[in-house]
Amino acid sequence: MSEQAHVLARLARLRPEDRAWLVGNLSSQQRQALMELAESEPAAVEREAEDTLRQSEARDAIEPCLSAAIALRAASAMDVGEVLAHEPAWLIRAVMSLEEWPWNEQLLQLLPAKMRVEVLQLPRCSLPIPVRESLILQCAQHLPASRVAAPTPTSQSILGRIGTMFVRRRLALRQ
Repeated sequence: MSEQAHVLARLARLRPEDRAWLVGNLSSQQRQALMELAESEPAAVEREAEDTLRQSEARDAIEPCLSAAIALRAASAMDVGEVLAHEPAWLIRAVMSLEEWPWNEQLLQLLPAKMRVEVLQLPRCSLPIPVRESLILQCAQHLPASRVAAPTPTSQSILGRIGTMFVRRRLALRQ
């Protein structure tokens, strides 16, 4: 795609008032050139707009997870321990396996001896990206004074909330 078509696609994605302001500040020659370009490469402009929209949607989906990962990384072992206190050993191991968290070792020491043994006996696991993102988001959202989002009062465990989230996503995809 030409650079001009790329500029047109970006112009098309602007809010109408911003686009009107920009076009209004062009000279009549520049406006004419813009119109000619739009007429000569409509398919290229449309493809570029679709590609950019997909990239923007992907970026928007990633940003909350990045913020959550930063909050989780900055959390103390005690805070993470409180979030995972009533979770099964396999879920604790899954969270610890997401990455090399700075609190992994301290978290193990905070666990009751029986739970620590269970967690250590489980292998590190590799999870699909949507599951990883859900775990990170759910854990971070329930940290005290989380920078991601205020926790909503619930009696559901992290596992239950993740299951609910996946059901909602599946229903949204069907619509």
